[in-house]
Amino acid sequence: YVLINSMPDVEDPRNSGAVSVFEIDTSGSTPVGACLGSFMMFKNHFGNSVAALGENLLVGVPDSDYQGVIDSGCVYLMSPESAWPILALTAESIGAGPADADQFGFQVAAAGNNILVSAPGRAVDGVEAAGAVYLFDTQGTLLQTFENPTPGEGDRFGMAIAVVDDCVLVGAPYHDETGAIDTGAAYLFPLDPTGSNPYPSPVATF
Repeated sequence: YVLINSMPDVEDPRNSGAVSVFEIDTSGSTPVGACLGSFMMFKNHFGNSVAALGENLLVGVPDSDYQGVIDSGCVYLMSPESAWPILALTAESIGAGPADADQFGFQVAAAGNNILVSAPGRAVDGVEAAGAVYLFDTQGTLLQTFENPTPGEGDRFGMAIAVVDDCVLVGAPYHDETGAIDTGAAYLFPLDPTGSNPYPSPVATF
C-alpha cells in the first residue's frame, strides 16, 4: 500500500486531516493505484503521521482532545476497508492519564508486528515536554517505554522516530548540549518485543 496524508480544505484546514490508502500495481499496467479508502476527521491533525503495519495502517492524531484534555493525542490501528478503528491507543494505554499537550501519536511507526508511538510533549520526572516513546503490541499491551535519558524542558524527545534493525532511533531536536540552546540529540535504544526490558537505556547517543 501507499499511504498519503493531507489537510483538505474543510471546516478548518489548519487542523483537519485525511488519510488515503492506494493499492500498488507492481505490473505497471495501472499508472495510478486504486484508492482503497479515505479516512477523514475534522480538526485534531488526523494523519499527522501514518505507517503501514501488515495489512493495516497506523494513524496518529496528536491533537485529539481525549476526555476533554487538550492535545493529549491518540493513535488508531485501522483496516483500509473499514472506517472503524481496530484499536485505539491513548495515554491510558501506558497506565497514565492524558495530559495537556502530550501529543501522543505525533509520530507512529511499525516495529515488526508491533507499534511505536511518540509523545514529544509528555512530561518525564516532572520535566515538561521532555518526551517519551512507547512500544505496544497490536492488542494494546505496553511492551517498552523509551524515556528521554537526559530530560530537559521542551526537548521534545520523540519528534522523530525510526526503526533501525532491532533498535529504535529517537530524535530530540530541542535538546540543549553543554549550554548550547536547541542543538538537538538522537538516541538509539534496543527493541525487545518480549517486554523483558521495559525501560531500556540507550546503546548510542548522537
